[in-house]
Amino acid sequence: KALAMTKVHSNVTIMFASVVNFPQYVREDKPMSVIMLLNLLFSVYDKMVKLHRAYKVETVGDVYMIATGAPSSAEHPERIAAELSLCMTQAARFITADTGDGGEEQPIKIR
Repeated sequence: KALAMTKVHSNVTIMFASVVNFPQYVREDKPMSVIMLLNLLFSVYDKMVKLHRAYKVETVGDVYMIATGAPSSAEHPERIAAELSLCMTQAARFITADTGDGGEEQPIKIR
């Protein structure tokens, strides 16, 4: 039965986004602060994914996985993924976290 539900997509782009130096945030910050950081970041990403008609596949730790061109077709999924990645990078600059150096919170970076 599982094979009967399988659909072939001829043009799909998969994208992964993760927080630069995430293990450092985990070591230096309180667990609830890390959870709140990821919740805020992923909530923003969820809205962006919806606006770009992409598909959120999964989140594991600080990794956010997206597909474009599946499950619904898109003419240029690579363009959608590129635009989405630029938007996600820009949005991350407005979310700050403690870097553990005793200074002010700094904007997070994603890759």
